[in-house]
Amino acid sequence: MIQAVFFDVDGTLYDSNSEYVNYKSLEAIKQLHEQGYILGLCTGRTRDQLLGVPKEILELPFDVFLTCGGGEGFLHSGEALFHMYFSSEEVARIMKLEEIRYENELDLICIDSEGTAILWECGEQGMINFTWFKIPVAEIRDIDPYTLSHVLISCDASRHESVKPYLNELNYFVSSASSIDILPAGVNKATAIAKAVAHFGFTMENVMVFGDSYNDIEMLREAKIGVCMGNGSDDAKEAADYVCESMWEDGIAKFLAKM
Repeated sequence: MIQAVFFDVDGTLYDSNSEYVNYKSLEAIKQLHEQGYILGLCTGRTRDQLLGVPKEILELPFDVFLTCGGGEGFLHSGEALFHMYFSSEEVARIMKLEEIRYENELDLICIDSEGTAILWECGEQGMINFTWFKIPVAEIRDIDPYTLSHVLISCDASRHESVKPYLNELNYFVSSASSIDILPAGVNKATAIAKAVAHFGFTMENVMVFGDSYNDIEMLREAKIGVCMGNGSDDAKEAADYVCESMWEDGIAKFLAKM
């Protein structure tokens, strides 16, 4: 029996490029809350990057927020559920990316216990990401290597193949034409949801998820019911149990109406 429903943000509830929000889906989510379901937001965004999401979404009655692609979980009250950090070996590998900084015109956006930081003056590619997330450019500062939890590499798609050899043995995925995300080993949205629902006494057999992209694949596969948006990637659709209509066609609301 489904007891909990988790939603991705970008491409599922919200389009940052057009600032589109599907309000019919938001109303359907409110109805789930009234029916007693546990609700969760599960996003690749960090806490800081959530500030660029419309308040209409953040003010929904979510019981739990899973951020950093599954690296952090906290309750609606703000109480922490878990934090996943890179090992010292992983941090050392990530820092080697500075060796190819200039030739590949890359920026590193890092998230630790103090929030978001950049390691050097932000270039064009880094600015693209801050603009897309609709948040201020982070300050340049030293990171805390013991609480580093998420790294976003900003570089042009033409540079990806040059960067990938430096990512061997790291948990990474290409999230957009200008971004590669690195997460601690074993961290993804599915592992985060499993931890979150265990707090409420449930398992993945009690979970439905909605997503659209590469970082949603694990949760689409491992949830009891995985639903990919009609505007989702081919890989995400293949991983899902169902494909609903697109975000712009009230896909979530229409699917939930059939439950």
